[in-house]
Amino acid sequence: MDISNQELAAAAAECDDCRGWLEHCHAECCRDFTFAVGPASDVEFADDTVRVRASITWDVRRYLELHGAQVDDDCITVPREAVSAMPDRLVVRMQCRALTRDDQCALHDGRQPLCCSGFTRLSASSGKWVVPPECRFAFAPGAPRQTEGELLR
Repeated sequence: MDISNQELAAAAAECDDCRGWLEHCHAECCRDFTFAVGPASDVEFADDTVRVRASITWDVRRYLELHGAQVDDDCITVPREAVSAMPDRLVVRMQCRALTRDDQCALHDGRQPLCCSGFTRLSASSGKWVVPPECRFAFAPGAPRQTEGELLR
């Protein structure tokens, strides 16, 4: 049975954290990650890899490594087959190693990266993060709505 956007908004308003929303989103943000790219971005496509040069914090480095990305200084390398290129972003389909079979975080006891535990409606609307389409923050009252298949930035 499909749930309406109005019902999703009501359910999102009652969610205290991401763990209460997993039946709707199936941990989308743990199944991929996104790089915003533009004309000045340093992205290199090789035969079997994609390299992105970016300044990253230790916490984001840990997040990327949990997803299986290779991180050396300011260079992030991922398999080319995992990358979908869009006009303003690269979506990398690499699941976090801490995601369990029942869509739970094995590190949700305080050992997860800060960018995961600190993800709130406020940070989601900051423009710094790409919000997956089924994330509760996309349905919460007052949140910006996206069109079918569009990712929020």
